[in-house]
Amino acid sequence: MTDNTETTEKAYTTKDIALMIDIAEPTVRKYAQTLEKAGYQFIKGENGNRIFIENDAMVIRHLKELRKKTNISVEQAANVVVSKHEKKPIQGVSLPDIPQNPQYDERYEQLEKKIDQQNEMIEKLITTLEERDKKRDEMLMQHIREVQETKKLLLEESSESKKGFFAKLFGK
Repeated sequence: MTDNTETTEKAYTTKDIALMIDIAEPTVRKYAQTLEKAGYQFIKGENGNRIFIENDAMVIRHLKELRKKTNISVEQAANVVVSKHEKKPIQGVSLPDIPQNPQYDERYEQLEKKIDQQNEMIEKLITTLEERDKKRDEMLMQHIREVQETKKLLLEESSESKKGFFAKLFGK
């Protein structure tokens, strides 16, 4: 009589395996690629990422220990490990549930809308400030011209007043 019940195992990420085995994440990826080339199969998630289970962690740990003890290449160690660990088909893997929360989705949309409104207000304010600056600059230039013209007239008057009595009289 065969037992046909599904067994679910905990799923691990590359980071989890790296922490469990005490190796770097790129090393986990390298070992996994080498094991796959040697014929070992990992479960792949929807986005193509590897999903590790307890057995995979044990295989990678065995690969690490074998390399440490015998000082052989990763490829050779992977071939040895794959030949010792026959992969059994997995019935199911439990992935961590990501709860869908509509109230957060709604809140996110509200915040997004508010940010868009604020961006529009900022653009309007920038436009208004630029127009004000332009008007201010024009007025300032106009006042500067008026002051220069007034100075010019005053200089002309003062130069005429410095002329002597006879120069004024004869128009020189």
